[in-house]
Amino acid sequence: MMHDHLPNIFESYSDQGNGPVVVLLHALLLDHSMFSHQSESLSKQGFRVITPSYAGHGRSNRLHGEPSVEAMADQVFTMLDQLQITEPVILGGLSMGGYVAFAAWKKFQDRIRGLILMNTRAVPDTTEEAANRLRACTLIRQAKSISPLAATMLPRILGKTTVGYQPDVWQKVARILDLTDVEAACDALLALSTRPDRRPMLESIDVPTLVLAGEEDVISTPGEMEQIALGIRGAKFVTIPKVGHLTTLESPDQVSLALSKFLKTHF
Repeated sequence: MMHDHLPNIFESYSDQGNGPVVVLLHALLLDHSMFSHQSESLSKQGFRVITPSYAGHGRSNRLHGEPSVEAMADQVFTMLDQLQITEPVILGGLSMGGYVAFAAWKKFQDRIRGLILMNTRAVPDTTEEAANRLRACTLIRQAKSISPLAATMLPRILGKTTVGYQPDVWQKVARILDLTDVEAACDALLALSTRPDRRPMLESIDVPTLVLAGEEDVISTPGEMEQIALGIRGAKFVTIPKVGHLTTLESPDQVSLALSKFLKTHF
């Protein structure tokens, strides 16, 4: 089963396979294609994998309203309602997607049967980090393009090994970034700058959880990811070697294998 169009909520998304439902949420300024390898792999193994592109990302239209990770979580579960999915899902997110997954756990616990937290953070932005996001918004508005932000992001979100040996990954990420609407990017930046501290919530997570880190990630470091795993009772912690923040694109085979092992063990 594959779909590419869902009216009203997400104009661009992928829905593949049949079986327990896995929803994967993408990183800031990217889109659902960052999970293409995982969607194809897991859907062949008996899972239904749904990956939306947030409003304003990819080909999805921008939605209006107060930006927040909670609003993004609402959008995700409205999408599931539209798809008539009432069973609890395994919810995964990478970076910003992880922030949305945390917000979803706060509000939709009874609809979540498992969590996959990839290259994300439980801590809120510092005052400086929040200010930097707002400055980035001003910069891209002035430029009327994501390009200035993309130029500073790319060296940080990709691992040094990827930058040195996988130029195709750099090019692919750059192409995805170019699709993002400037105002939607500002919405996302504001949402991330105001997200709450999730560390106190970690002990409430009582479903099977996979925490996945990139060995060369300088944004959500392996040490920080391990602390998230230690805060969640029974969580499985995995580090993917020689990759940075965008693990699903930098080492798609290894990430798909880690997700497959986790899902087959628990679901």
